[in-house]
Amino acid sequence: MKRSPARTLSMLEQLEAGEVQEIHNDRMPICLFPKLEERGFPYETEAMEDGSAKVRILKK
Repeated sequence: MKRSPARTLSMLEQLEAGEVQEIHNDRMPICLFPKLEERGFPYETEAMEDGSAKVRILKK
């Protein structure tokens, strides 16, 4: 369930514009957020009760 920022960014590169990638991580992936912002990927986060997090990322 833990994903590296590089793996997530690689997955995003394969998406078409307008597609959304949802990841479920064992914790809030705070290292990923600055990388998404640098590349212009809007995202939404949802903290889960068990401490994990869901992140929805849009490819523009």
